[in-house]
Amino acid sequence: MKNCNLNPVIIVLAYNRAKALSRLLQSIEKADYHISTTLVISIEGNASNDVVQTAENFESKKLNKLIIKRREKLGLRNHVIACGDLVNKYDAVIILEDDLVVDRYFYRYACDAIKFYNDDESIAGIALYSHEYNEFSNLPFRSMRNGYATYPMQLPCSWGQCWNKKQWLGFKKWDKGKNQPDLSKIHGLPDQVKGWPESSWKKYFHGYIIENDLYFMYPYESYSTNCSDAGGMHITNGSNIHQVSLATNMRPYFSQNFCP
Repeated sequence: MKNCNLNPVIIVLAYNRAKALSRLLQSIEKADYHISTTLVISIEGNASNDVVQTAENFESKKLNKLIIKRREKLGLRNHVIACGDLVNKYDAVIILEDDLVVDRYFYRYACDAIKFYNDDESIAGIALYSHEYNEFSNLPFRSMRNGYATYPMQLPCSWGQCWNKKQWLGFKKWDKGKNQPDLSKIHGLPDQVKGWPESSWKKYFHGYIIENDLYFMYPYESYSTNCSDAGGMHITNGSNIHQVSLATNMRPYFSQNFCP
C-alpha cells in the first residue's frame, strides 16, 4: 500500500560525543515536519555526563522528545539492534548515529520513501545518505543516473537509514544465532566486509542482503552526511572522507519520482 500511514520515529544514538550530538540535534530541529513526530534519544549505559546533559537540555518546538537511558553499555552493534527493535512500538524507525547531520527535508523524504517501498519484498531498507566515495576501492563514487530520484544497491546504509517493521523483523529473523563462520560461507559477500569487527551490525545486515538478494534504496541527492567525529567505534581518530554535499535549505521539497 503506497498510500499507507507510516510515520517514522526519529531515533538518535548517543554515547560519548556531546558536541556531535548537539550538532545533530540542531540539524534535526531545523528540519521540516508535515506531521506530529517523535524524537527518541537513546543513550548508552555509562555515557558521558556531557552527553546526558546535552540530551536533557535539548528543547524542541517541533518534536515530542523522549530519552531512553540504557542501564548497560551495549556497544554499537547491540545499541543499533535495540533501537531497531522499536519498530515493535512505532510504525517505522529512522536511525541516526550521533556524528551525522541531516538535511532540511530528511523526514519528508523518509516518509515518502518508506511508504512507496512498503510492499516491495526486495527492499531491505531506505538510505538517507548518498555515497560519493567507494569504501571498498578507496576511490570516488558517482552513481549512474536512471531517470528517478533513487537507485538500488546491495549495500546497507549506516549513516542515516529507515526501516519499516517488516523490513527490520526480516533481518532479525535471519540474524538470530548468526556468527562469523556463517558470514564466511556467504558467496558474494566482500572479504573486506567479512573482516569487519564483531561490533559492526552492518556486516551482518550486509550478509543478510547478499544471501537473500535484497536491496537498500539510495537517493541521488543526500539527506544526511557523516562527519565521522573522533571517538567513534570504528573511526576512532575522526575523518572527513565520508562527508557528502547536502542541498541548499532554500529549495522547495518536491514529490519524489521513486525508482520502481
